[in-house]
Amino acid sequence: MLSLLALLAGTPAFAKSAEFFDSKLMKKTDQCQAVSDSSAKTVYLIKQWHLDPNVNTKDQKPQKLPQAANQIQIHDQLMAWQKTGWIDTVVAEGCEGAEMDSKFKPAFNGWDFKALQSKAGESSYRNILTHPVLKFEAKAGDTVHALCGDDLSEVKKSQVALSDARGDVGYLSRLSALRDQPEKAKSYLEGTIEILKLKPNTTIPEAIKALALDLKATLGRFSDSTHERNLSFTRKINQAKTSKPVVLVIGGLHANDLKQVFESKKMNCVILEPMAYQNDEESLNQNLQKIIEHL
Repeated sequence: MLSLLALLAGTPAFAKSAEFFDSKLMKKTDQCQAVSDSSAKTVYLIKQWHLDPNVNTKDQKPQKLPQAANQIQIHDQLMAWQKTGWIDTVVAEGCEGAEMDSKFKPAFNGWDFKALQSKAGESSYRNILTHPVLKFEAKAGDTVHALCGDDLSEVKKSQVALSDARGDVGYLSRLSALRDQPEKAKSYLEGTIEILKLKPNTTIPEAIKALALDLKATLGRFSDSTHERNLSFTRKINQAKTSKPVVLVIGGLHANDLKQVFESKKMNCVILEPMAYQNDEESLNQNLQKIIEHL
């Protein structure tokens, strides 16, 4: 049930409306510095715990997936806002250009728009696990606009960078553990030399240093791609033809940089976290940064 939470001391005027969320589903974790301009865009950023895009949720009981509760909470909050007319525009990650309407063809987790629309009247619809914004549009219909806001070229770059970072960490952990056991470390040293194109006579300490430098550069690439994607979301939000707050459903890893981007663009924002959210992406990035700092 929706209710106005008790207004917190010092809550800016723009954010009072954003307190209108179900406290059983969401909690506020942060907000932008308030902008007094009445024409400034306001964004409700909802963190999502990503589903594995390769999982076809038509072929299994979706409630068994660890992300299930997080995704259902997002759906329930979006539907509650839509029913009260609180919002009419949601921006999505994972697609670019088009609106996620009846003409939208891509499928996520085995579900496309038509398949979702055919199930929209069923009581179990909220339990379907797929792209939350596509699912919302298929249910809400013409009362909302689900806009694709991503830059897919940057998505690919960030995925490659993250994969490279994981590879660096794997070799780093093994070489660091076996630095005094050269025979056991031999295959990992040879692998590092081949991947990073180092000199054949590179020593274990030199390889560890090279991996650390490569990891730092790789994380820089990942951060750059994430920032470019965030600029793309921001442009889409500013282009949205609505006087109501715009919702952005996105992985929590984007939240900190997006807040800075929104503030630089003189936009208001409130960052909401579903109760079942787990910050796996955020934790991974933080752990990778710590590895660099301690090398």
